[in-house]
Amino acid sequence: EIKVGIFDRVTHALIDSSIILLDTFVVVEPTGVDCVIPPDVCVEAGYYIEDINLANNPNGYYLVWERCCRNHSVSNILDPGAAGMTFYLEVPDPAIENSSPEFSAPPLPFLCENNPFTYNFTAFDPDGDSLVYTLVDPSSGNSGNGQGGALGPVLLTPLPAPYPPIVWTNGYSLANIAGGDPIIIDPVTGIISGAPDYLGLYAMAVKIDEYRNGIRIGQVRREIEFVVLLCDDNKAPQFSANVKDTTYTVYPGDSLCFNFTVTDQNQDSLFVSYSGNIFASGSISPPFAVTAPDSGSSQVNMGFCWYPECHQISNIPYEVEYRAVDDGCPLPKTSIAHLKILVAPPPPVNPVNLLCIQFISNDKIRVRFGDSNPMYRYFSSRQVYRSENGGPFIVIDTIHNPNLREFLDQNAFNNQTTDYCYFIININSCGFEGLPSDTICALSALNPLENYIATVSVVEENQIKIKWAYHPDYLFSTLYLLRSDNTPGSIPVTIKKFVNTVDFEFIDKNVKTSEQSYCYTLYSEDICGNLTPVSKEACTILLSGTAEPFTNYITWNEYINWLGGVDAYEIWRKRVGDTNFRLVNTATEAKDRFGDSQLDLDAGTFTYFIRAREASGLKEQSKSNEIILEQEPILYVPNAFTPNNDGYNDSWGIVSAFVKDIDIHVFNRFGNEVFTSNALSNKWDGTWKSSELPQGVYVYILDYKGFNSKLSIQKKGRVSIIR
Repeated sequence: EIKVGIFDRVTHALIDSSIILLDTFVVVEPTGVDCVIPPDVCVEAGYYIEDINLANNPNGYYLVWERCCRNHSVSNILDPGAAGMTFYLEVPDPAIENSSPEFSAPPLPFLCENNPFTYNFTAFDPDGDSLVYTLVDPSSGNSGNGQGGALGPVLLTPLPAPYPPIVWTNGYSLANIAGGDPIIIDPVTGIISGAPDYLGLYAMAVKIDEYRNGIRIGQVRREIEFVVLLCDDNKAPQFSANVKDTTYTVYPGDSLCFNFTVTDQNQDSLFVSYSGNIFASGSISPPFAVTAPDSGSSQVNMGFCWYPECHQISNIPYEVEYRAVDDGCPLPKTSIAHLKILVAPPPPVNPVNLLCIQFISNDKIRVRFGDSNPMYRYFSSRQVYRSENGGPFIVIDTIHNPNLREFLDQNAFNNQTTDYCYFIININSCGFEGLPSDTICALSALNPLENYIATVSVVEENQIKIKWAYHPDYLFSTLYLLRSDNTPGSIPVTIKKFVNTVDFEFIDKNVKTSEQSYCYTLYSEDICGNLTPVSKEACTILLSGTAEPFTNYITWNEYINWLGGVDAYEIWRKRVGDTNFRLVNTATEAKDRFGDSQLDLDAGTFTYFIRAREASGLKEQSKSNEIILEQEPILYVPNAFTPNNDGYNDSWGIVSAFVKDIDIHVFNRFGNEVFTSNALSNKWDGTWKSSELPQGVYVYILDYKGFNSKLSIQKKGRVSIIR
């Protein structure tokens, strides 16, 4: 038997109490489980039935029965063996004539570890009242185990509300009832879902509030205990990867369509459902996404398709959930696939490049433009803006044909003196503007921008590199490169024509860089036939020189027409056998005769080039041709020496400059060779075969070469030994 207390819902006054006897006792079979129930699971239901008459009361009533205690093995309640249970029901004024909602399914019996589940806690209300479902803390109430001053397990007199909740074990709460993916409830449908991740026995409670005409009139609470088991015999269904935690990005006007599969390796039957606000049952306006629930054995093949439009652009992804449930044992298993769809604004259409203005007549202008990246997929239109003499820009035309590359302004009156300026803005398929194009103006078209040669420089023998500065119309123009000799009266001739070029340099190989300085100019012609002015000349530096005894003299011409002017001319030199050049001097202007006397006497062949540096602007450089200057070999031969060991003129040797090789031979008056050497550093001490030679006159013969000569020079003479 149980003793139920009946209280006024507002004053909490005890109105009555009733002892109700057990009427029926049954074993509850889990709904929908066509399997052998696990041996650890047993659910029994006892029904207590009694007729109780209550007077009309505007405050309404609540009915309560308390009993202690809970199973000692409950995992998520602190000291469950001392925690009571409170069974609670609210009813409105009997005059309202209301029936309380009834749960459609028995309590949740058991779950499988790490397996997503859904369970229907939906209740039926005979009166059609609105029901709102909420997970709440289980109630411990006032009963206890009778220890430490606590009330006993059975209350002799029912006690009024409030009824204290249970105390959760550390780590558990209403937001974390059983670990894993939290258990939640749909407030409208009463369906609970989650995925507990730890074995054990758990307690939870569900509250149903009953509303009529927006006013809460009643409440029913259900306390539940369920066990989480290890269910290894059934494997959860598997979704293909393209719908499992996947995010898609789609633009309006594009389609997002794909197929996917759900498989069950236990070959159970599968039931696949879906939810999301992009379907006809959701909250968006059409067009809706299309999919459908399906079922099958072992594998289900499904499809999804959506064609979003501009009004569905959102910076928050739309979410779709697919839920697959099998009918495996001991409990059906559920898998959930989430996908997100971001409907992003279509990319702005890249701006066009205004190329040129064509003057058709005094009142008509044609503007031509290029489109290197049209992105027609998202193109809607182009708007043409115009201003007059620096005034505000206004839209004068709209172009809908993406292939059109020109527009005609038929109201450009007095266009030879009125400065009409134009730019274009592209509009994409959702009406978003892109960046504006460049601006082109009539008067500047009459006086086009001049080309500029950044530098000309000798890069190798008989090769000249010409570099020119960027010009906005090169990509859609024809560029003409002209060359002339750097001599008075030379006529420039076209050596290269570039059509729609993206290049800004050219190597001219049809030249003789050590014989002639060359000058280059540029001009271009746009697709409207307008010619730019010819650029200023840029001429190579021609270096020449002569070698005089102990000094090399070099000459070079001025580099002209740099915007920044010439900062300095660098003189670079290397000796024969050297790998790298060395900067040896600088000059602030071109020289007709520059002498280099700081020469290495042990060398003889010297290579030079000039490098000009721009003072400002682009900071370019220009290199001249290279020249080689050869110093003639020079010898000084003493005619006597005194080998008496007094420290003065004790030996005889050669002093040289720019000599590469030498052979030295000395003979006595009988023709006998008394000294020989092929090194300038070797000295003769007046001995032969370690014996001192007598005082007298001896004959020498010298054969030597310079650094750039294959022929030997011979020199003969006499040297005297004085003792």
